[in-house]
Amino acid sequence: MMRSLIVVDPNYQNGFSGFLKSAIKNGDIVVVSGKKLDGAVYARNFSNAFRRIFGRSALWIPNIFVIYRLIKKYKIAHVHVIGEPTYFSVGFVCLLKIFKFRDMLVTCRTAQNCEFSIPFPFKVNLWLARKAKVVSFPVSSISTSFCKLHYKISTAPILPNGVPLEFFEIPQRNRDKTPFILFAGHFIERKGFFDFIEVARKMPNVSFVAVGSLPSGAKVEGLDLPKNVCTYNWVSREDLMSIIDRSAMVLVPSRKSDGRDVPFIMRLVSVPWMEQFGRIIIESYARGRRVIAYDSGAISDLIRESADLIPEGNIQLLTERVQEIITHRNHNYPEGAEFAREYTWEKVYREFKSGVNLSIK
Repeated sequence: MMRSLIVVDPNYQNGFSGFLKSAIKNGDIVVVSGKKLDGAVYARNFSNAFRRIFGRSALWIPNIFVIYRLIKKYKIAHVHVIGEPTYFSVGFVCLLKIFKFRDMLVTCRTAQNCEFSIPFPFKVNLWLARKAKVVSFPVSSISTSFCKLHYKISTAPILPNGVPLEFFEIPQRNRDKTPFILFAGHFIERKGFFDFIEVARKMPNVSFVAVGSLPSGAKVEGLDLPKNVCTYNWVSREDLMSIIDRSAMVLVPSRKSDGRDVPFIMRLVSVPWMEQFGRIIIESYARGRRVIAYDSGAISDLIRESADLIPEGNIQLLTERVQEIITHRNHNYPEGAEFAREYTWEKVYREFKSGVNLSIK
């Protein structure tokens, strides 16, 4: 199997740790500039402060000299950047290909799925991606169409996000506690947090739990939340699994955003957004929990039951579906656990290598 060099943004390192560990185990070289990872090459990056100020992975520039030395030392024929074709990280790797390693394959990931006016600096990166004949792995069917029609670059087969194997351990049900309705994600409009709160207002006799945080560290206490809603800050993977196990169901009411629901300076580089994958759906399915979600962005690729897919923004229908499941106590969903096994990181990694081989041929 051909060795790949994989470059990952610090913002993505935690979320893709399972993929990176699979790559290292199978002989690939992984370059990180966030927290150190066993078996990976650590390289300080050129723009970490800039990236943090604006909160945008698109602005991250990897240490291109380290990447150059690794390509040359190991005679790398394929570099994969975990980022969009418009990102600076992809543009700099493309420069290496254009001026030094002409036969090298460059691939990246496309999660973006709705059109936007690309600012000039990012247009330059997209131009470089086309010039270097970058192949992108879309994460969903909708991002496949977006990549072909808007980015206008070649695509490999769909490569979804994955979940760690720990999510498939036998769920621990706590029968002494009353099940609740769960939300997990940032407490912002695009993730549907305020729709979740409206459902809670309509069901005052049912408990609701939200795990996540407001942008920029704002205090949840400043929100006017109903008494039946309990919030927690971000929790460990083990605690999240435990919370999912104790829930009756998980709500994912993500909705399209014009990009202005992010705070302060981040709006300077904000873009329209629709749910790009919805990893909490797979995580919840893996624990045998039912998921009720809006039909927004890529969510329809994952939801197993048509009745659990609600038209975006229809809070009344969302509430009725939640009430129906609560009434019938139809909480367990073993079919979801079986479906979720298609999304382990090891399987995603194998699909990735298969897609790379197809792209080279």
